[in-house]
Order: sequence, then structure tokens, then C-alpha cells
Amino acid sequence: MVTLALPASTTAILDVGAYLPAASEPVEEVLLRNGVPERERANYRTFFGFGEVRREPGRPLEEQLADAARPLLDRTTPGSIRYVIHAPTVQFTAPYPEAVTARVAAMLGLDGAVPLALSQHACASALLAVEAAGLLLEHAGPGGQALVLAGEKTFRGEGEIIEGSAVMGEGTAAVLVGRGAGDRMLTTATRTLGGFHEAPFLAVEAERAFTVAYVEALAGVIGDALEDAGLAAGEVDHVFGHNVNRMSWLRVRRRLGLGDVIRLGGQATRGHCFGADPFIAWHENRERLRPGDRYLLVAAGLGATLTAALFEHAGSRRPEEAS
Repeated sequence: MVTLALPASTTAILDVGAYLPAASEPVEEVLLRNGVPERERANYRTFFGFGEVRREPGRPLEEQLADAARPLLDRTTPGSIRYVIHAPTVQFTAPYPEAVTARVAAMLGLDGAVPLALSQHACASALLAVEAAGLLLEHAGPGGQALVLAGEKTFRGEGEIIEGSAVMGEGTAAVLVGRGAGDRMLTTATRTLGGFHEAPFLAVEAERAFTVAYVEALAGVIGDALEDAGLAAGEVDHVFGHNVNRMSWLRVRRRLGLGDVIRLGGQATRGHCFGADPFIAWHENRERLRPGDRYLLVAAGLGATLTAALFEHAGSRRPEEAS
């Protein structure tokens, strides 16, 4: 296991946009199409927390990503965006020589931005992309911003379900990243469990071992971030996480002693939208955020990389709320 905690920086989230396809599909239909036995299908709704997933089979990924980003461009100066970064879970999102990120940048009129992709961390890639964007902007001159894109298309097989864990949806998110002002990143912690690098094609014994290790590792990486920031679990106001097996989140909450702060409300209606989940959850709960709130964005990627990024919402916490 490799553990990494990055120091505090001035990397900040300036805004988040999200796009959810209008059409939905019951999870039972997705599971049936992928050969999941009847005795297991009910678990995804009853215990895991899934109900429907959002899908848009006939629409290209770049259009879905662009729709998440457009509202952000209306609230900033497009010329200030230096980088457009797509962080896919699946390493290849289009056949060579097509480049999804470059097409999105062109659709948005961001001709002066450098398009690139960051992968290899599965569903945790987008969180690491936010940190990478901040590091790039450190050398991009004053006022520079980056646009981080997350989410992708579902496809038959491993692209529609993660067995015993999640049903996939096609929601996308766009994150405007800057330096200084905004929701300040306090720290980022990452753990890599290299022994499970063959996921989702693990042997039965390895799959069982990962099930045992997963909750401990996810709770551990959240604990790493809190320890690095000098905070206790009770000082976290929100956790915006990836939409997987709801029962595993309950175990993490008990292990850490977190309060009722894990926001999984969208799980039943949109499914697990790859790396976009934490940001869509942020977007859905933005009205609940108060100045000074500390929140975690959390994701686990098959393979296995788990990341927790701790932020403070813009503005100062009132003295009576400070701890």
C-alpha cells in the first residue's frame, strides 16, 4: 500500500457545473441485460441504494461534457482558462486519433487553452486532476484558471455495472479551478492498493480480500486527510462521495465516527457516474454550503486508488461555529 498526503495549497474550486441526461432506465433492466442473476438483482435496489440511472445512448460524450461546462463559462472570462483537463475512468474514451478533450475545448471556444487528459486512477482521477490543475496554474500567470471535466459513456459489460457495487450512469461534471479565492483545498490524501491492480477482473479470493480491505482503506484515506489538516471527524460538515454500495458508506461512517454528513441523495436517481459523482453531489447540495464549511470530496478507483480531498467553502466561519 502506498499512502500520499499533499500539503496545503492555494488550489481552489471556483464553481461546479453538472449535466444529467433527461432519460432514465430502471437498474433492473441494466442488470438483466448484463446477465446478473435474479437473486442478486434485488440487492442493488434494496441494499446498495440504486433505483434508476441516467443514460443518453445516442449522444456523444463531448456534448455531455460541454453541457456541464457551459454555465461556468457564463460566469467567468473564457480567455482566463489555460487548461481543459478530462479525467476519465476508462483510459480510452475514443478511437485514435480522436481526442475528446480537444473537441470539448473547441466546442466551448477555448482555443487558447491546452487540452489534456489525466487517467490511470479510475474513478479517483478527477479528484487528482483538480490538484494537478492547481499545480499547473501555479506557473500559468495571475488570473489563470483550469476546467476539469469528469464523466463518460456507459457501455455493455464493465461499463454498465461494477459487480456487487454499482450501476453506472452518464452524468457529467465540470469544475472551474483557480488559485487563491474560492473553496480552498486544505489537503489531499491518496492510498493505492496495488495488490488489486487487476480489478475489475479479480480472482474470487482477491475479490473477497478487496471487499474486506476496501472499507478500512476508504476510512483510512479520509482519516489521513483529516489528520493532515488537524481536524476531527466531527468538524466535517459534508462528505460528497462516489455512488457505490450504500452499505459500505455506512460502515465507513461508523468506523470514523462521522455524523449525518454523507450526501448520497442522488444515488437512487442517477447511479454511479464514474469520476463525476463527488462534483455532481457538490452541485446538488450547493445551497446547503455555508461560509467556512469543511467538506470532503471522496472517490475510490478500481485498481485500486482511493482519494479524499478536503476543502473549506469560501468565506470565514462565524466565531460561534469555529472549533
